Amino acid sequence: MLAEFYETVILPPAVGDELEAGRMSGVHLPDVRALPWVRIQAPSGSPAALKLTFTGTLGILLRAKVEGRIPQIRPLLGHLTRLGFRLSANTLTAIMKHAGE
Repeated sequence: MLAEFYETVILPPAVGDELEAGRMSGVHLPDVRALPWVRIQAPSGSPAALKLTFTGTLGILLRAKVEGRIPQIRPLLGHLTRLGFRLSANTLTAIMKHAGE
């Protein structure tokens, strides 16, 4: 969905390293270094001065739900949780309410 939502996605090196470590441990993840729409770049300067928009995993899932690209968020969050994604009960409740689930 990221490639559909954004022309370019900029990842800090630490995120690229985490994704690569997941791939090497057997988790089905793309090689982000090979994706033409992903750029790995160390942060520099103040994000506010760069006029960048930041969106996290939950924001992407909510957008996909609102746009009708996915029918439900809950199964995806369950999958992410099994992969080690951490989410507080309060945040989960808020996301489910916002998503109408």
